Amino acid sequence: DCRRKLSTAVKDYTRAVKLNPDNADAYFKLGAAYQNLGRSQVGNRQYEIAVSYSTLQDDLALEALNSLILESSKNRNPERAKTWFEQCDERFKEKVEWQKQCHLDDVASAYLQQKKFDDISALLFNRFTTDRFPQASNGRDYQQRRYRLLIYLAWALLEQKNTTFAKTVLDEAIALDQSTPQDQQSPISRCLYARFLEESQAASAEPFTSEADRDAIRVAWEQCRQNNLLKTEDEVYWYNISTKRLSAMREPEP
Repeated sequence: DCRRKLSTAVKDYTRAVKLNPDNADAYFKLGAAYQNLGRSQVGNRQYEIAVSYSTLQDDLALEALNSLILESSKNRNPERAKTWFEQCDERFKEKVEWQKQCHLDDVASAYLQQKKFDDISALLFNRFTTDRFPQASNGRDYQQRRYRLLIYLAWALLEQKNTTFAKTVLDEAIALDQSTPQDQQSPISRCLYARFLEESQAASAEPFTSEADRDAIRVAWEQCRQNNLLKTEDEVYWYNISTKRLSAMREPEP
């Protein structure tokens, strides 16, 4: 029985840390046992102790720190998530490929939940321009995390009216999404592209949108709605926005 084995593991590792309070790996394994029992908060408290030791194995430290980042993000505490990310970033500063596995996207997600776009831009802009995002070529998980970072950065830049650089980021996000199997694609980069077209038109010297421009914006919002499975809060948000924008575009002008 799996739960019985996990409960035994909790007892064993609890005994191990009592016998040797400096056993970092035992704290991690105790935390992992609690996590697998569905007691994530208790597990993360053990992870906090584990990562306080420099002797914790790198792979275990990375898993624990990313778990702590995710918990803070789910609790809508971006500053706490950022603190754990910074600890992960510092721990692996001499190991760049390990450093890129620290879950920066979960930190950005926490800021996004609170609409703190300036913080997202400050967090991501320099890392993007210095090639410190996860590399998509390293596997599907890396590709997904890079995509999330790109859309969060583009979203923040659009909120800051920086349409020029937002377009650069969006171009990569759309190309990256198109390279994935269709059933795994995300509509959000296309939603942001529709938003980019509207923002660009609003900033244009031309007072009225041409028919071609309106068609391009309409098509972009329609693409935003296509294949939107409403799996995440972000997808629901953009689905609702696209519905409102398309409805407004269908209304006859006075």
